[in-house]
Amino acid sequence: MSRPYKASRPVPSRLKEMAVIDIAWDNLQKLEQIRNVVLMEDGVDSSLDEILSRVLKFYGKFVPFD
Repeated sequence: MSRPYKASRPVPSRLKEMAVIDIAWDNLQKLEQIRNVVLMEDGVDSSLDEILSRVLKFYGKFVPFD
């Protein structure tokens, strides 16, 4: 059963959609940094949800998880 998630610190307005996930502020910052790298490397402006999905997909190649 999933529970409503909340951020551990106040979340900037553009990250409000991420506030439904129990994700540490530092992790949000790291996702934002990855997002910037993707933007520079691929020229694609992705949402943090898309970046998180991409990271988890890559991680899943090496560590199986549900």
